Amino acid sequence: MDHRQKTGTPLRRELWAMSLPTGPLRRVGNILALDASWSPDGNHVVFVNGKDIFVANPDGTEIRKLATAPNIPYWVRFSPDGTRLRFTVFSNSGRPEDWDFMEMAADGSGLHHLPIHGCCGKWSADGKYYFYQTSRDIWVLPERRTFLGRAELGAPAQLTTGPITFGAATPSTDGKHLFVIGDERRIELVRHDRKSKQLVPFLGGISAGELEVSPDGQWVVYSTYPDFNLWRSKLDGSERLQLTFAPINAHEPRWSPDGKLIVFTDVPRRLFIVSADGGRPQQVMPKSELPDTEVGVGSWMPDGNSILFVMGSEQNRYAVYQLNLKTQEVSKFPGGEGLGGGLLSRDGHYILLAGKLYDVQARQWSDFPEAAHGIAESVWSHDNKSVYQCRGNGDQLEVVRISVPDGKVERVLELKEGSLGGYWPGVIGLLPDDSPLLMLNKSKQEIYRFDLQYR
Repeated sequence: MDHRQKTGTPLRRELWAMSLPTGPLRRVGNILALDASWSPDGNHVVFVNGKDIFVANPDGTEIRKLATAPNIPYWVRFSPDGTRLRFTVFSNSGRPEDWDFMEMAADGSGLHHLPIHGCCGKWSADGKYYFYQTSRDIWVLPERRTFLGRAELGAPAQLTTGPITFGAATPSTDGKHLFVIGDERRIELVRHDRKSKQLVPFLGGISAGELEVSPDGQWVVYSTYPDFNLWRSKLDGSERLQLTFAPINAHEPRWSPDGKLIVFTDVPRRLFIVSADGGRPQQVMPKSELPDTEVGVGSWMPDGNSILFVMGSEQNRYAVYQLNLKTQEVSKFPGGEGLGGGLLSRDGHYILLAGKLYDVQARQWSDFPEAAHGIAESVWSHDNKSVYQCRGNGDQLEVVRISVPDGKVERVLELKEGSLGGYWPGVIGLLPDDSPLLMLNKSKQEIYRFDLQYR
């Protein structure tokens, strides 16, 4: 779920400006921002903090609030004539084609929605075209000025299609070209071979991850990348079956104790259960009750009748909850407030929650080792005597095994070359012999130029 800070409260960073072509760098006042951009004349900078949009002088002085968006705004840009601001507003869906575009006057008045959906748009220099992106493709929205000076929007048209994901469209100043970033997103699923101490492809090195083995050790379920559909197959890759389809954004699959059902998160806000033999996924919590809340799957309880999961929002603290599948009753788990995970051991004895270990039988909490910085994703061993954890940051990555309950740490492997990828790169899985499964990043990005022709 988004306790991994995928779509949760966005980071705010210091704002710096650099004089081209060679500097120097200077701090823009004391501004902290998620996003920022210059006005066309360079006399103002607009920036985002939380749901609020502000404007300031280039040196960070005379900050003035312009408007508050209904959700987190992003990619705020001025129109070429400096009279309007247009931006993306994140919505309940994790898919850009479901996100909203909004627009207002440069003074913050007249805030309203536009009849298009997507992200990260920018006008052509003459203001006649607005280029933006969805999950994979670039679109263009034509517009013209009426004799009263109002903007009149035309019908959007799709410009790209294909296996490459395009984004960050930037038209040239002469309007003849469009520059975009082409992203070929792929990961390779690998396992750690204990004999050779090498990472070798698993399931043919498919572009998938978040894998979990069934309780009987015969089956696996995983989420493909970058389309995020659930599949299940035998351990050797045979008898593959697709379990979910777009627009479901499927992550965190967990087998039920009897191996017949799989619960997963439709990131970021819904829980579903699907049969391991296929069929229509069934939502287990009403979406209408969770308009601004993020949800993430933790684990099945040993009796198979309830699920431990995390729920929270920007306004309300995250906490661990238990869902009774028969009654749909939701109750808060004792002592789980403010914690961003819920990892139940396979025998139901312990629950691991963000550096805390809960003994279910003794009903006691204790501290548990966790990475001091960077990622720290965990999975229980099959004998319930230890936890495997992927730790680190950047090129300093390792998988460790931590004994339970004493917390003794032992390194299993160190990733010396390459990097991890996927939606949550630090997520690991374990085969029946506790061999770790990792997602290696095989994506590549290149800059493309499209020649524009107008009709």
